[in-house]
Amino acid sequence: MIFAMEPASPYLQGKARLIVRLESPYQILATEFGLNELLGYTAEDVHGRPIQILQGPETDEIQLLSAIKQTALLRTTTLRTAFYERSGLGKLACVTFAPFHDNRKVLTGCMITVENLNEGRPSESFEEEICAKALISAEQSDIVQMINEDFIHMFGFSHREAIGESLRLIHGPRTEFSRWCKLFQAACAGEIVQDTVYTANRMGIEFPSAVTCLPVADPLKGRISHVLALFRRAAPDPVPAIRKSLLTDPSDLPPAPAHARPAYDGAPPSS
Repeated sequence: MIFAMEPASPYLQGKARLIVRLESPYQILATEFGLNELLGYTAEDVHGRPIQILQGPETDEIQLLSAIKQTALLRTTTLRTAFYERSGLGKLACVTFAPFHDNRKVLTGCMITVENLNEGRPSESFEEEICAKALISAEQSDIVQMINEDFIHMFGFSHREAIGESLRLIHGPRTEFSRWCKLFQAACAGEIVQDTVYTANRMGIEFPSAVTCLPVADPLKGRISHVLALFRRAAPDPVPAIRKSLLTDPSDLPPAPAHARPAYDGAPPSS
């Protein structure tokens, strides 16, 4: 089968496109100009090879394969993950997965568009990006069952404080509960969804977070049992107005949310 891809247009400069099969082992069927410039591979290097040739230790393979499968349902997904150069160097990339149709309008593959996010920042490594993760029950009213260390660093809640609690733990006054519900419900229905919502840390300070929700299926039960929520800072300096108030008049601060804890003052706990 021959795949005809359009020539690279100006808006695709700095990007690469390739088409992969919708079934395992997700072989690369065709490529477009840009792959050699971004990752050092020629079309001959990758044609007929599984997509794993571009993956490495920091590639989120679960998200990547889920996104490819979603295109079979005519869904488009964008995520950030690491792709690897031929030399073995990892690059943080913005990757879009979209359905690809041939000239007869038949769905024949997944078109992957890769954009290097390290452009102009060669010293920035994928490991430097904070990605807080929380595994949430889909059957027990958004109860947190597992968190990673980045969740603790981002929100300030320990394992003991977060596990077994509702994810409302990180909601603040500006959190739009309806938007969070839509994310959670869509993930429970099998979709990979993204949005930006306000969250709050342990001290009650609010900031916008880019949230991605992914469904997690239980193979024994044959249904979605959990939702994996990924949180990234959506702005480098969240809620400047609150930070300014902390340096001026404390009476100007908005009321603290109910879940906020007082700062630790160094005193030993009372017996």
